[in-house]
Amino acid sequence: MLMSVAGKLIPFQPRILWQPDITRLSRRIGLRTIGSIGGRVLVYPCVSTVDTDVMEGAIDYPFQRKLIYAKGWYWQFFKDDTDYYIYYRTSSNGITWSDRIGVITTEPRAFSIWLSGADTIHMCHCREVNNNPLYYRQGTLSSNGTISWGLDYTVVAAEANVRYAHPMITVDSSGYPWIGYTRIPNAPNLPYAVRAINTSGSSWGTPQLLDSEDTASFRGVLLLPLSNNKMYAIYGRYTIPEDLRGKFYNGTSWDASPTIIDNDSGFPYFSGIVKDDVLYLLEKRSGTNDMLAFGSWTEAGGWSEFTNLEVADGSMTLSLIGSTLYAYWTDEANKKVKLRTKLFSGAWSSTKEMVTEATTPHRHLTSIYYHTSQAGAAWVLYNDGISFILRFGIYFEV
Repeated sequence: MLMSVAGKLIPFQPRILWQPDITRLSRRIGLRTIGSIGGRVLVYPCVSTVDTDVMEGAIDYPFQRKLIYAKGWYWQFFKDDTDYYIYYRTSSNGITWSDRIGVITTEPRAFSIWLSGADTIHMCHCREVNNNPLYYRQGTLSSNGTISWGLDYTVVAAEANVRYAHPMITVDSSGYPWIGYTRIPNAPNLPYAVRAINTSGSSWGTPQLLDSEDTASFRGVLLLPLSNNKMYAIYGRYTIPEDLRGKFYNGTSWDASPTIIDNDSGFPYFSGIVKDDVLYLLEKRSGTNDMLAFGSWTEAGGWSEFTNLEVADGSMTLSLIGSTLYAYWTDEANKKVKLRTKLFSGAWSSTKEMVTEATTPHRHLTSIYYHTSQAGAAWVLYNDGISFILRFGIYFEV
């Protein structure tokens, strides 16, 4: 049986997807409705190419976010392969993408984005070279696929012989931006978090050192917002033996010492979300055959035991779509992008295959943090062993 996608006939391999409005669903993801079974719709997972000339680290690390859905559009941010500048493209259906739109096209940048409300986008960015500041900017998304950006504000001033790296941004329950980053002098590399003192991000407080173990180097800080201005920070120790650590901010102050979340994991393979003050974390255990593992945390109960899902030799990312968790990862050995889904009250599904690629998916993967109904993930794909392609996929299942 064949189906038509973008005017081409391809073999139909159905997946079951619940959606009450069949016509609206088919239009939204750009697919023709094939039929239904018991009120469920049969559709085919959608995979497309966003850009054909991106850098290897175009979307960087899974604890950062580079993909959102808002105002009727997917917004995919990335760095190009020529100058490492920041661009984005938009798509209304996940199949056809707009031309590149430049965000920062004067210097190479590392960056992260966050969506708050219906149309406010937050970005942090830095050059990742010595004697350069860490910056913040805020913008407003438009329904025509453009962004009205505000000014760049200095978050942390430049320091001689010090660089800032791996920035990640979020917004707390009162609307104040937070940024996690790594401060890198000669040694060691140390994790920091800093909070704006107003919602516009025009002024920032004093950066807080999260861990001062001077025999270790740390890279990457994931900040996850909780209610009542609380925050949880997760960061990876990169010095062998690697581990994953966490620190809780109670709305007033940080824990005195970090919690060892897992002593078999490290930078950069961890990704998390929060729902109703429960923190959900997906990580890749570095010393246990690259095992994908899942755990959760609450303020009252602390960390749960982690559950091993399966071997994952590539990158990974975690999303919350409605009431369903989506765990995506790349299977480099078999050139596949895979996922599992989980309702809060249920067990993880069996493994689903998004796509088998012609070349190897690289170790960079990002996804939508949260949306009520729109799923999506993006990954970097080897092209010819030298250049890289940015790909995008949608897979709905409830």
